[in-house]
Amino acid sequence: MPQGSVVGLILFLIHCADVMAIARRHALGVHLYADDSQLYFRADPVETGVKVLQLVTCVDETSQWMSANSWKLNKYKMQFIWLGASLQLSKVQCQKITMGGTDIQIPTEAMCLSVLLDSKLTFAPHIQHLSGR
Repeated sequence: MPQGSVVGLILFLIHCADVMAIARRHALGVHLYADDSQLYFRADPVETGVKVLQLVTCVDETSQWMSANSWKLNKYKMQFIWLGASLQLSKVQCQKITMGGTDIQIPTEAMCLSVLLDSKLTFAPHIQHLSGR
């Protein structure tokens, strides 16, 4: 779609509204940026299994909606990360998510809008990345 296209903007806004509605149906938060969508939730460590199931179901439904509307979810760019204090992170039992028959390991670092986040939100990996060390 041409940059600045009114039709493109309308299609993007429709996409945003539908993705947000799907996320809300699954009790997930959502942030939408230009070509980046983020689903998130807050949960006690013992509840993560239920929330992960909601997340996987939401991603599947979003992927189906996108396919039906001639869009494509890029599963190769998908990232997952647990964020929290050390004590809380040590209680999380889920270290991988199975999506589409593939096990996805959950790393301790993930890129988010060009910021390298670490699970404990120290930003040390991001600073090292910026300084080239």
